[in-house]
Amino acid sequence: MFLCLMRHGKAEILKHGSNDSQRHLTENGRQRVTVMASLAKRWWPAGNTIIWSSPLVRARETAIIMGRAIQAVYMDMHSSIAAGDLRSFYQDVLIKEKNDVVLVVGHEPFLGHWSKEITGTPIDFKTGSIAIFEYDPTAGSLGYGNLLLYVQPKAATLIL
Repeated sequence: MFLCLMRHGKAEILKHGSNDSQRHLTENGRQRVTVMASLAKRWWPAGNTIIWSSPLVRARETAIIMGRAIQAVYMDMHSSIAAGDLRSFYQDVLIKEKNDVVLVVGHEPFLGHWSKEITGTPIDFKTGSIAIFEYDPTAGSLGYGNLLLYVQPKAATLIL
């Protein structure tokens, strides 16, 4: 299976007294995710893709944009993504998942930690960036993956 980790696009600045979970993507953030989605559509792994997203608004908005472009067959939220709890997400989803491609839309620093747990190498996920791993959920206590590709939105604009 392919496991894809993506950080949400650039979000609104957290204003005093506002709720972090309700921050939307900025217009620039939406544009960069759209560029990333356009690029991803060209090289996305074959097979059924499902999306698991953090329930925070900025991640959900990113997941929706990506889902349209890559024609995901299913999208749902999982609170363990927002909490950065890879062990729970693994037990609840990854070990049971039978689809060909799983896209997880989440947050830093958690995605970087997840990358380190899965591959042994951390990645500093910039907003809107995506990493694709060849992933075996049965290898090791949390599965094991080989990094195949990491792309940031600025690179995507150069490629398109």
